[in-house]
Order: sequence, then C-alpha cells, then structure tokens
Amino acid sequence: MWAQDNIFMNTYELLFILPGTMTEEEQKPVADRVQETLEQNGASNIEAKSMGKSRLAYPMKHIRYGYYHVVHFQAEGASLPKMQEKLRLIPEILRSMLQVFDAERASKEVEQYFEKGPVAHISREKEGGRSRKPSPTRKETSEKPVKEEASEENKKEETEEAAAPNIDLKEIDKKLDEITGDDAANNV
Repeated sequence: MWAQDNIFMNTYELLFILPGTMTEEEQKPVADRVQETLEQNGASNIEAKSMGKSRLAYPMKHIRYGYYHVVHFQAEGASLPKMQEKLRLIPEILRSMLQVFDAERASKEVEQYFEKGPVAHISREKEGGRSRKPSPTRKETSEKPVKEEASEENKKEETEEAAAPNIDLKEIDKKLDEITGDDAANNV
C-alpha cells in the first residue's frame, strides 16, 4: 500500500541558510523546527545534513557568513506552497530554496565538477551563455611578459620630457623671487 501512496510523491531538496553569527547550539533548534514544519505539512523520509559555514555571495541583513543546511524529503507537490509559506515565517532563516531533487542528475553534476576541476564550473558554454576564461596564474603571467605598444602621443610626451632642459633649484628660487618681488623675500 505504501508503494501506491508513493506514486504521487516526489523527492525534494530544501536548502536553507542560517546566519553565521549563530553558534552551533543555536542552530540545532532552528534546524529541528524546519524538520517539524516539513513533517506537519506532509513530508516523509526526511534526511537533513549540515553543510557547514561558508561566506555568502553577498551580504544578507548585514551578515557575510552563513551555515548551509540541506534537507531531502518526499512530499506531494500540492503541499509545497504551504511548506514554503511556513518556512518564510521562521525569522532565523536568511534564505531558503526548495526544488525537485533528481539523484541521478545530482550525482552526474558532482562527478563532472570533480573531473573538470574547481574552475570549470564557471563556464556556461553548455547553457548557451557567455563563457568566461579563467584568469592566468602568477606563474603564467611571469613567464610571458606583455609588451605594450606605445601610441604616438605617448612617444611624443616621452621625447618632450627627455628634451626638456634640467633646471637647477637655485634658478627656480631666483625666478620665484623675481615674480614675488625682492621686498617680499626680505620681509620674511
């Protein structure tokens, strides 16, 4: 009978972020409250995992670090809006995201991430977006010095500076005295 009830139930993944200002002891009741909220709204087979503390992409409510938590559960699609509304009422949660969980796709993405390396996930070539080239490392930049071609204006300025006569500081002082007048220099 359980198999028949499970026909209309999908597996979902909930990611929620708690403020990094909380302690480990303060997180536990909030995570338990999230699980209770899911159970009260028809979720079953709940598996929760703490992903640890990490820097946020941008500050949220003036907080730069957060504790990431992932919860996998099964539920009917009709109960999701009510779950999301109840989760919004928990004030400690900075952000939450609820989506359908596809275990096969997730395992493939993890495998691809580790095959390509940590920078490869930045590329969007498969999505049809712009691809970003990884920035060169220090070693690469030090091996290949970049020659910059000077424009004609820069060349003219360089030759004018080289052709300018060297002026002595004593000559500058004399000219300043002439401009201000000898009386001003004597009154000091």
